[in-house]
Amino acid sequence: MAINPYAGSLTGPFEGNGDCIYDFKDRFISKTEGLRFNEQDQAVLIRSYLIGNAKNVYNKLTQIQKNNINVVFEQMIDKFALTDEEYMNQFDNLKFNVEDGVLSFSLKLESLLNKALHGTNNENFNKLSKNKFIKEMPSSLRSQLSMHVDENWDAIVSKARKAISLMDKDTMEINNTNVKQKLNKTINEIECYNCGQKGHFQSKCPLKRNSNKPYNRRPINSQNPNNYHPSNLINEHQISSTKYNSYNHNQRAFMNQRDSGYEKNRYNNKPHNMYQNYASNNQYYQDPRSRPIL
Repeated sequence: MAINPYAGSLTGPFEGNGDCIYDFKDRFISKTEGLRFNEQDQAVLIRSYLIGNAKNVYNKLTQIQKNNINVVFEQMIDKFALTDEEYMNQFDNLKFNVEDGVLSFSLKLESLLNKALHGTNNENFNKLSKNKFIKEMPSSLRSQLSMHVDENWDAIVSKARKAISLMDKDTMEINNTNVKQKLNKTINEIECYNCGQKGHFQSKCPLKRNSNKPYNRRPINSQNPNNYHPSNLINEHQISSTKYNSYNHNQRAFMNQRDSGYEKNRYNNKPHNMYQNYASNNQYYQDPRSRPIL
């Protein structure tokens, strides 16, 4: 069977410098078995995924060893696998991160403990995994989860996932409430440029919205109720009357000048189209519109 060693990008390469040989083995075996590769095909394919120190160890194997995928992994595990104590130290130092999620944390915890104890059938596995899991949960959940310590592993993880999701929802609601309160406080301090009152923007001004014609900023006197004095109102009325009388006077003067004889003559003698304008400058010109039709 011809095999393309890079077909499908089965998994990342294994170097042996801090890489976990067990994780690499699980990924490689699961991917190749899913593609229905037999052990001989796997033995041929694995050469393309070993680099650095792992490649050097592989090159030192005999051809018979290279042809057996199980022997290849045994040699890699003997060379690069961590000791039980090292895996146990990683297990003890593992911390829960809310961003990673409860499920991701539980899988990492199981994987490290499985490597340290060489399997999940160990009697200490359930006890150690549950105690470590509950210990790393938020303090508000520890007492609740401790009440279910006698339940199986999946049930405890499921309860923790549900509780964390509810906590995240409550936190989001609290944050949204705080944002709304800050926004309302800010709006109450805003001064409208249209009416001078606080609590709304100019675009939302009720005086402007209820008006059918353009509305400019209110006069200075109307911004302060104390300025509504009879003398101020009288002065404003006098100013308005003066402007109106001045406008009428200018309008009447213009109409009288327009109706005078001088204006009439100047208007009548002014050419009103291109033909009259040309005829006024050329005495031999005849308006083409007045020519007889032949």
